[in-house]
Amino acid sequence: MGTPRRPTPAADLASGRARGRRRRWGAQRTAQQRLAFDVAAGLVLGAVLSAWTVGIVVAYREGSDPGQSPAPRVSTVARTVGSSLTDPRAPATAYLDDAAVRGLIDELHGESGKLRAVIRAPNADLAEEADPALSASFQGAGGREVARDALVAPADPGVYKLAVQMGKLRRPVDDLRIITMVPFAEKKNGHIGLYYLGSWPYENGGRPRRPSYANPSGFIEVTLQNRTTPVSDHFRLGDFLTKDQPAVWPKYVLVEPKLLDKLELTIEELRKEGHRVDHVFVMSG
Repeated sequence: MGTPRRPTPAADLASGRARGRRRRWGAQRTAQQRLAFDVAAGLVLGAVLSAWTVGIVVAYREGSDPGQSPAPRVSTVARTVGSSLTDPRAPATAYLDDAAVRGLIDELHGESGKLRAVIRAPNADLAEEADPALSASFQGAGGREVARDALVAPADPGVYKLAVQMGKLRRPVDDLRIITMVPFAEKKNGHIGLYYLGSWPYENGGRPRRPSYANPSGFIEVTLQNRTTPVSDHFRLGDFLTKDQPAVWPKYVLVEPKLLDKLELTIEELRKEGHRVDHVFVMSG
């Protein structure tokens, strides 16, 4: 028989179990380390609560119902400009932000991005769904200033420089001209003044078989002074005049912006295919 073992004291067993177990995290840290951890955890929790609170405030201000999907917003270039002006985070400046202005006028530059004139009837909107807070000012021939309470074309025919306004904020748009047309109704017996235009198929009645056969809304008045006005990157107003009546001024011309845009797209496509394009002429207006 072997010698009986001495019973293990309870304190030794407890000590062994304690060594076998992993110590709690806090027991391995000093009081200073635990304080640092508590501060960091508090900051993280505070950031989460702040973000949650901001989300609630934004949802409340936008009038959204948390239980419903928000209705889609109708976004227009004019509203984009307006929001950039009223956003308190926007930089304090006396001019509209260049990017916002670009958003307003991009559609006016056409699909090619090369149109340099916006052709409108008198008092017609310059942009669709224009924000009522936005307005425009124009500078006509001889420096004459014309202010409008909305984004609409001037009432009088002519070629104008454009500046977009909201309150006291003003931003000139130097690469675009606004051209207000002479109304079609000004044509009498085939003439506007001394310049002969002829007649349109349905101006005396009847229904056009296609919209392209309808009477135009008006004509661009071309003078000796404004005939060099660019209407796109490669064309000027005078390029579309007819070759007759050389001594009669002013002259009147009808320019379709979509066709002008198509000419610019054609030039660009020719260049992409490797064809050199130096000059493009309109053989007859």
